[in-house]
Amino acid sequence: MKKVKSLKLNFNYTYLLLGFLALVLIVFTITKPEMLWKGSVWMSMAKQFPESGVFVIGVMFCFIAGYIDISFVTLADLSAIIACMYMARAGQGNPTALSSGMIVITGVLIALLIGALGGLINGNLVSRIGIPAIMATLANQMVFRGLSIVLTRGNAVMGIPSIYGEVMHTKIFGFIPMALLVFILVLLISAFLLKYTIFGKKLYMLGSNAKAAKFSAINITRMTNITFVISGICAAIGGMLMVATMNSAKADYGSSY
Repeated sequence: MKKVKSLKLNFNYTYLLLGFLALVLIVFTITKPEMLWKGSVWMSMAKQFPESGVFVIGVMFCFIAGYIDISFVTLADLSAIIACMYMARAGQGNPTALSSGMIVITGVLIALLIGALGGLINGNLVSRIGIPAIMATLANQMVFRGLSIVLTRGNAVMGIPSIYGEVMHTKIFGFIPMALLVFILVLLISAFLLKYTIFGKKLYMLGSNAKAAKFSAINITRMTNITFVISGICAAIGGMLMVATMNSAKADYGSSY
């Protein structure tokens, strides 16, 4: 009976969100129909929202666990800056297309590594030292931004291989932007982790009652660290999506988020 009530509650939230979406579409259809239903408008949205969507997914993991991460944008910028600095330096001298591709792949992996490391630092501050998540991530927000400014002196990092922008601006099947495909992949992987893995079940238990989760033999420290690492990786992915949009990396990109 409880399961049925829980399922009904979840569907109620879903219907509420769908209702809001329908209301927004109706309002703009009445007021700005000539703008809303242009194909170019929807294509522009499909290119622009994935970066913020990936950020939201990363922070969502922290929310489910009962934490908060407000350092994700500055960590995204730091990850993107270090990756772009590597790509710009390694891409000097007119490398071949194959070499450029390897440079870009390595740069993306560097960004993911920096994101995971930043998330691990956040997680350890919370799980091992016991600093409240909002204080730990607020402090690291300033640390990550400071490192980004020191590395770039406030300037944008440019000169990344053109193949990165070319790949990220391609359209799958002629109409699906690559950035949207990246968002969909992150969304599907996240949904799988939360719904079909032990990790997802433990994460919900941790967020519901950390003390009960601890007495249920759940390793709170490890779960917290993994959660913040996932958030950091999502931040790095969002940062590289911003690089694709701006064709550069800078310490204050995404600050409005």
